[in-house]
Amino acid sequence: MSLTMIQKRLTLLLLLLSLHFTGVIFAATAGLPAISEIPGTQRQGTFVWFDLITHDSNQVRTYYEKLFGWKISEAVEGTGYYMIVNKGSMIGGIAEIKDEEQPAWLGSLSITNVEKAVGQVMQLGGKVLEPAQQVDGRGVMALVEDNTGAAFVLLDTESRDPVFRPVQFGDWLWTDLFTTDPAAGSNFYKSLAGLQLKTISDSNKIPVDELMSNSRGRSGVVKIAWKYITPAWLPYIRVENITATVERSIQLGGSLFFKFEGGAILLDPTGAAFGVQQTSK
Repeated sequence: MSLTMIQKRLTLLLLLLSLHFTGVIFAATAGLPAISEIPGTQRQGTFVWFDLITHDSNQVRTYYEKLFGWKISEAVEGTGYYMIVNKGSMIGGIAEIKDEEQPAWLGSLSITNVEKAVGQVMQLGGKVLEPAQQVDGRGVMALVEDNTGAAFVLLDTESRDPVFRPVQFGDWLWTDLFTTDPAAGSNFYKSLAGLQLKTISDSNKIPVDELMSNSRGRSGVVKIAWKYITPAWLPYIRVENITATVERSIQLGGSLFFKFEGGAILLDPTGAAFGVQQTSK
């Protein structure tokens, strides 16, 4: 597949949300499982959960289980919603959508008051795709877009956020906001979640923008470098060996979109985009 074709395909991949599958995500009548069995403290402004929205749960379950060693099982038999467990901890879910809808990873941002945050989203120039609602088991949720078009879920959990643990191989390591307007996007999250923007230098002494709270980096802000890409949040998974991970992904039916030092952006067999990054600690 040519780079141009991949770029055009990723345009669709990173259009993360549409109202077509919000019913799958929210499933208010049936509810969704809690994201932690052990109550922790809320980490406002942090992505605490990721759901893969896909039209082929059987195919992607095999892919991710073999790629990262995840254990994936149906939360409640017959619901079509699966829980992802990595090294003993729940880290995400998988939900079925219709075949014609675009698979994607969807992040849930921890927030203390979803109803208030929904109003702020609109005031800050964002969009509300699905209003705040109580989802049995999961908490209060709303589906929104920021002021640059990147979509995500606002989540106030009933059981509170998962207890923090050191990031294991196969855990979520980081999230980047890919946007056409880093300044506007940063200001949006500063106002919405009380985050601060800080520019630091990476290992190659290249300036990198980070959204921070309590002196801790929460997410990166990246100006989109590709012509065909639309704003989106991209989650990264910690891996032990980036070269082996990319090769294994391709063997399992995935594809490589972009590789950088120590990391890569991959597409799973159904086209959902995610990042992987090699770190020693």
